[in-house]
Amino acid sequence: MSGVIAPATWLVAGSAVGAGLALLVRELLPAPPQLGPALERLRSGGETAVPTEGRSWTSRKALEESLGSWLVRNVAELPGVSIPRKDLKLIGQSVESFLVTKVGLVVLGLAIPPYLAVIALVLGSNLPIPVPVVAGLAVAAVMWFLPDYDVKTKAARARYEFAHAVDAYLDLVALKRIGDSGTTESLEQAARVGDGWAFVLLQNALLDARLNNEPPWNGLRRLADDLDLPDADSVADIGRLSGEDGARIYETLRARSLAVRTRLLNAQAERAKSATSQLDAPAAMLLVVMLVLLGYPLFARILSS
Repeated sequence: MSGVIAPATWLVAGSAVGAGLALLVRELLPAPPQLGPALERLRSGGETAVPTEGRSWTSRKALEESLGSWLVRNVAELPGVSIPRKDLKLIGQSVESFLVTKVGLVVLGLAIPPYLAVIALVLGSNLPIPVPVVAGLAVAAVMWFLPDYDVKTKAARARYEFAHAVDAYLDLVALKRIGDSGTTESLEQAARVGDGWAFVLLQNALLDARLNNEPPWNGLRRLADDLDLPDADSVADIGRLSGEDGARIYETLRARSLAVRTRLLNAQAERAKSATSQLDAPAAMLLVVMLVLLGYPLFARILSS
C-alpha cells in the first residue's frame, strides 16, 4: 500500500509545483489588450466606459509603468546594471518594461528553491537551510541575465532583417539613379516602395532630415547612431559622396549591395554549419545508447557463464 501512496504523493507534489510556477509566470507576463472593448471604444468615439477587463489591464499597465519608472530612477544607475538602450529601442521595448521583467524574474528565482524546499519538507525530506538559500541566489543570478540575453538575441535578429532590407533598398536606389533621378529623390522614392518595419525606419529617417532642412544622409546617419545599424551608416556614406562630391553612385550602390548580399549569404552558411554541427552530439549519444542496448545481452551472458 505504501508503494502506491508514495508515487501518488509525488504526483500531487509535482502538480502543485507546476501550478504554482504557472501562476507566477502568468502574473509576471503582461495581459493582452481586450479586443472587444477596444473596438467598442473606436465605434463610439472613445466615450464608452471601459469594462472591468479593460480597467484591469489598464491598471496593470499603469502599475508596471509606475514600478518601471521607480526602477529607472533607483536601479538603472547602480554599478553593474547595464541597460542595452539601443537594442531595446530597436526591438520596441521600453526600459521600464525591461527592468520590471528583470526584477520579476529575480523574485521568481529567489522563490522557486524555498518553495521546492517546503514541498520536500511536507513529503518528509528535511533539507538544510543553506541549501535553498544558496540555490535561490544562484537561480536569481541566472534569472537576472535572462532578459539581457533575450534582448540581445532579438536585436541581432532585427539587425539581420534590416540588412536584408538594406540589400533590397540599395538595388532600388541604384535603379532610381540609373533612371536619372537625383540622389535625394532616389533615396526617398526607394524607401517608399517597401512597407516593412525596416523600410518604415528608413522613411522616418529621411522624413526627419527633410523636415529639418538637412540632406537625407544626415537622417540615415542619425538612424544608424540611435539604433546601432551600420548598414544605414553605409547608405548614408554613399549618399553623401553622391550628393556632395558628385561621385557616380550607381556602381557604388551595386558594389555595396553585392557586399551586403555576400555577407548575409556567409552568415547563413555559418548558421547552417553551426546547426549541422549541433546534431553531432545527439547522434553520438544515440549511437552509444544503441551500442549499450545491443551489447548488454552479450556481456550479461559472458558474466553469468
